[in-house]
Amino acid sequence: MEGRSIDGSTVYAIAVECEHRRIVLFSEYHDEERCEYTDVVFSDVVAHWFDHVLPGNVLFGIYDWDLDQLVQHEWERFDAGRARGWPPLEFADQAELLAALRDERCKAFNVDSSYGMTGWVVARAMTLVPRERRWPGLPVR
Repeated sequence: MEGRSIDGSTVYAIAVECEHRRIVLFSEYHDEERCEYTDVVFSDVVAHWFDHVLPGNVLFGIYDWDLDQLVQHEWERFDAGRARGWPPLEFADQAELLAALRDERCKAFNVDSSYGMTGWVVARAMTLVPRERRWPGLPVR
């Protein structure tokens, strides 16, 4: 959405829809004048990794990351995941993984924060979707 930013927003929930290959970061931004809710939606997700997820994660930004750099930087993680079918692509080395990701028209997104959650997502697209109110979360049992 034009003009919408998630910088300085707090990620209060994450939903991973395995079957739909979708990840949603539910975020909120508060200042003295407004309260803005934005869903960061990653579509056609092939792989992701998040670390340091805490209550009150404060996003610094989500940036495009060059696929070549991501594969080189995270090769050990990808290589170790192959035995478990992750990511769900056929590859034997970095060059084949990169070719498979390009065939899938994937992009890499770096999730950066000033507090808490960091990581990355490999997906076809990322969109920012405004929300009128906070996502209520999953039912409590």
